[in-house]
Amino acid sequence: MQSLATHDLSGLDVAETTIRQLVKTTGFPVSRLLIIAREAMAQQPAPREVWEIAELQGEEAKPLIEARCGPSLTTEQTAEGLGVSDQTVRNIVERGQLIAYSALRGKGLKFPAFQFTQGDGNKLVVHTWVTPLIKYSGGHGWGLLDFLTVPRLDRNGLNYLAMLRGEQSSQEEVLAAARRSNPD
Repeated sequence: MQSLATHDLSGLDVAETTIRQLVKTTGFPVSRLLIIAREAMAQQPAPREVWEIAELQGEEAKPLIEARCGPSLTTEQTAEGLGVSDQTVRNIVERGQLIAYSALRGKGLKFPAFQFTQGDGNKLVVHTWVTPLIKYSGGHGWGLLDFLTVPRLDRNGLNYLAMLRGEQSSQEEVLAAARRSNPD
């Protein structure tokens, strides 16, 4: 029985490798793979697949979320701008003091430029609302970016990111919304 499970896993690994090679060598559109995967899951619906479908939809949404965020910096660019090492930047992220998300292409983290302002000597300075926003929302990453950038119907299409860029009272309103969205 154990060898069968090992064999199945090996078969899945081979299939995954084949799919990755197909995409890399032929330029097969990843969006088409998502359509095929969605069709396959629709033929065999099960409760677990509901989460798989949601995960696929989340993956599909990432390029749109990234576009709504605007420019971003790499770990190296962020470190240089803050005048610290790459490791220090990663430590700051772990402490919940910088918004970061996993890069869509390649490896590493990306840092939305909207969380910084220019300080003396062109050094980057982190906005004061970043740390409380991360704390109140429960973390950083794709979920926080979506929370900040999705157009709000109750705000006539304005998103929370635009509000953060505005007056102090608007910033407090966004922080309160983040607290409500992630109650402890």
